[in-house]
Amino acid sequence: MGDIEKAELNYLIRDFDLQSFEQCKQFIQDWTAKFNAERKLKQPVECVIHDSYQNMYEVVQKAPQSISIAEKAMDLSHKGDS
Repeated sequence: MGDIEKAELNYLIRDFDLQSFEQCKQFIQDWTAKFNAERKLKQPVECVIHDSYQNMYEVVQKAPQSISIAEKAMDLSHKGDS
């Protein structure tokens, strides 16, 4: 959204790999800094990153038993469908 005074861009950054995810965020921050250095605008571009998504892989790795518990729960719920 935007007008002549202000423009706002919103992106969702997602990746299955945490390291790659962090690299994507760093790329956006670096690009913003480079853009501001090259353009020398009165009001520089602001980059705000909010972490609102986490791939569940890292969570599951810390508690692998959660997969078998979820599978048992799904099996039990499907038995009620018969």
